[in-house]
Amino acid sequence: MMSNLKKLEKYFPLVDFWGEVCGPAYEILLHDVSEPNHSVVKIVNNHISHREIGSPLTDLAINLIESKEYETKSYVANYLGKTKEGRHLVASTFFIKENNKLIGLLCVNHDTHEIQDIFDDLEKFIENHALYPKSNKAKYQENFDTNINGHMYDIVEREINDSIISPDRMKASERKVIVNKLNDYGVFAVRGMIPFVAEKLCTSEPTIYRYLKEIKNK
Repeated sequence: MMSNLKKLEKYFPLVDFWGEVCGPAYEILLHDVSEPNHSVVKIVNNHISHREIGSPLTDLAINLIESKEYETKSYVANYLGKTKEGRHLVASTFFIKENNKLIGLLCVNHDTHEIQDIFDDLEKFIENHALYPKSNKAKYQENFDTNINGHMYDIVEREINDSIISPDRMKASERKVIVNKLNDYGVFAVRGMIPFVAEKLCTSEPTIYRYLKEIKNK
């Protein structure tokens, strides 16, 4: 009677093939389930888990065999694996059967740490360079448009709308707070903004000038 190992030898070229096709980030290995303590009979790119020919079945492989998952499935795919160094892998296992009897496991383990490192670096870059931040979280914001008056109108509207008190009910001190913020934004350096702000704050132009003088003299 042919041994499991002999039956599995025909899959050896397949392990080599997938190892070369997928590249060094993929570990491909073949288990002989009849030898659980020395199950690995073929492996490529073993720098990922540092296992060798003769290494044992993993805890999950044993559980899959004992639970007889192979009786109702041909494979299990894209589950989380972990090396002894703590490196995370995306793992998949194909059940090799002969006459409905499980004889081997073809396993693919994808080391995703380089992808994760790129993702982490990109996330830090986005955060550090304020790409797509929430508007209320960004310390500085810049709008690359040539219509400066339009920007200033938007700033005035935003600051007034952000106030919980409508302009016609504001106290002088509350209007002055808004004028101070608008001055910090450089709104009043743009011609024509004082009458616009006065109208929006339901007050007079001389009042806006007075607020600005008080702010300057602080």
